[in-house]
Amino acid sequence: MKESNGFFEKMDLWTKEKIPYFFLIDYKSQKPLIYRLDELEEHNIKIHFPQKPYINSHKEEVTIYKHPISFESYKYQFEKAMELMEQANVCLLNLTCETPLGLNVPLDSIFMQVRAKYKIFYNNEFVCFSPETFVQIKENKIASFPMKGTIDASILNAEFLLLNNEKEIAEHKSAVSLLCDDLVAIANQIEVKRYRYIDHIKTKDKNLLQVSSEIEGQVKTAFEKRYGSLLKHLLPAGSITGTPKSEALQIIDKTEAHNRNYYSGVCGFFDGESLDSCVLIRYIEQRDGSFYYKSGGGITSQSKVENEYQEMIDKIYVPVD
Repeated sequence: MKESNGFFEKMDLWTKEKIPYFFLIDYKSQKPLIYRLDELEEHNIKIHFPQKPYINSHKEEVTIYKHPISFESYKYQFEKAMELMEQANVCLLNLTCETPLGLNVPLDSIFMQVRAKYKIFYNNEFVCFSPETFVQIKENKIASFPMKGTIDASILNAEFLLLNNEKEIAEHKSAVSLLCDDLVAIANQIEVKRYRYIDHIKTKDKNLLQVSSEIEGQVKTAFEKRYGSLLKHLLPAGSITGTPKSEALQIIDKTEAHNRNYYSGVCGFFDGESLDSCVLIRYIEQRDGSFYYKSGGGITSQSKVENEYQEMIDKIYVPVD
C-alpha cells in the first residue's frame, strides 16, 4: 500500500520527543495526516477521546433519513464476495456499503451531540463516533479491543442469541486470531485478557448489543516509542478487513462499490506519554453537499444475505438522546 510524505517517520520522531499529537490514517494508508494538538483548531478538526474530552452544551434535534441500497444490489456484492472467499480460502471478510443519508443538521452539530467513546470531526469532510478502540499503548504495554458481533437489544433473549450464534462465534474468533497474529510482529507475551464481552450502545431509534474482546502484549524493544513503525505492522485493522488479511483486501477491492476513504481507517491521540486510538467506524462523509453513511459487517460461509443486509442497515444510526 502506498505511504505518504514520511508520515510514519514523523510519528516516530514526535513520539520519541514526547510531542503531543493527533493522527488520522485512511483505510489504504495513502493519505495519512498528523497534527500537533495546538494545530487542530486552525485545520477545523475537533476530537473527543476519553483522556481528552470535548465539552459543550449544544443541543439540537437530529433527524436522519436512510436511503440504503436495494437488497438486490447488496445481494450481488454479497454473492460475489462469497464466491471469491471460497476460491481464496478466506474465512472472514468485512463487507461494507455506502448509504445516502438525509440530515437536518451539519456534521459539526452531529459531533457535538453524539454520545460515543471516540468522536472526530474533520474539516466538514466527515464525522465519526466510534465505539471501537484499536490499540492503546501505555508504559510499553499494548492492548487492542476487536469488536465483532451486533444485535438489536430489543430482540427477546438478545444477549443469549448473540453469544451463542455459531456464525457470530466463528466471526469473532477469526477477528481475535487475526489481531493476535498481527501483534506478534510488534509485541511479546500476547494474551487474550477478556473474550467476547458485551457493550451496550444506545441510539435514538434503538439500542444495540456489541461484542468485543481484549488482547494485551508487551511492546518489543525495537518498537518502544516508535509508534509510527508499530502501526505500519498492524494496518489496516483486522476487524475491518478479514482473514487471511492479504487475500481479504483483494476481495474487498473487487467487491465493494464505494471508496472507503478514511472510513475503517484509524485515528489516535498521543499525550506525550501514552497513545489511544480507534477504528473509524460509525462514519458519515460529506461530498458535494450530500451525506453518506458507511457501514457493514463481517461475513463468513455461515452468513445469510438477509441478515447481513439488515445488520448493515442497523448500523446506520446516530447515538443521541
